[in-house]
Amino acid sequence: KVVLMEDPERKAAERRARDLAIQEWQGRLTDDRRKELTRELSDVLEEARGRRGWRVDPKKLAEQRVRDGRFLLFSTDTTMEAREVFDLWSQRGVIEQVFRTGKGELMLGPLRYRSVDHLEAYATVVYLSWLLWAEAEGRLREKFPRETLCGALRHLGDVHWVRLGAKKSLRDWTTELS
Repeated sequence: KVVLMEDPERKAAERRARDLAIQEWQGRLTDDRRKELTRELSDVLEEARGRRGWRVDPKKLAEQRVRDGRFLLFSTDTTMEAREVFDLWSQRGVIEQVFRTGKGELMLGPLRYRSVDHLEAYATVVYLSWLLWAEAEGRLREKFPRETLCGALRHLGDVHWVRLGAKKSLRDWTTELS
């Protein structure tokens, strides 16, 4: 499935960047910078007579303005609706964060064995660790919206003595988080 997306912010940014590049290209520049901008603006320039050898083609510029902010998303699942494809695409940062967390804070090493049993066991450990991490982060965010679990664990890294009390009993633990 192919989905055509249009992002208004991206559209404005692309137009602004191209317009500034054209404005700079039309001014006084060093030869190296002019070559660099000519390569960058090759989609809207055409060869012309004169000192510069190029000019801005209004038709090409209009075509590029129509394309600004638009991009294609591809999905191998043909049953998905366009909105679902976009939602999955917009969650890519979360997915990357999950892998970063797995390699970093959770210290999940690479899979070293290829047997089916080892693969299933590893997948189970990875899945459960991410579920527990997400649950802990959700609970933390309920009470401290700006705190991340990584930051909280860093703060707790300096704690070596814990006293918990309930009704009439007190319990002390000495611990060191690693």
